Amino acid sequence: MPTGYSNLSDTSTWRILDANANRAAEGLRTLEDVARLVSEDAVAAKWIKALRHELGTVVAQLDRVARLSSRSTEGDAGTHSSTVEENSRSDWRGIVSAGCERVGQSLRCLEEFSKLVDGHVSAQFK
Repeated sequence: MPTGYSNLSDTSTWRILDANANRAAEGLRTLEDVARLVSEDAVAAKWIKALRHELGTVVAQLDRVARLSSRSTEGDAGTHSSTVEENSRSDWRGIVSAGCERVGQSLRCLEEFSKLVDGHVSAQFK
């Protein structure tokens, strides 16, 4: 294992939790907007909004000060990294697919890294 990865610092853990909480919320918001404004599906929009608020409730159980104080966009090695695929979408279905992937991957990270902080919260992300 590369140096620096064997024992994540508290700051690194909180940075990962913060970034993924934001990423999951952004993905759900994207899906909610498609349901509301593209497909005009009020039932789906309401369900996704409820999921987004449930995510917020679970995230709120994590130490907000620790999450916010760990932010360091300027120190993030991946800030300027992107792929060709993420810079274009052919239609709104591609946006939905990308949003779903974003939410799923973020929740997985939240589940795993929150185990370092609070196993009860981790189970809620699962």
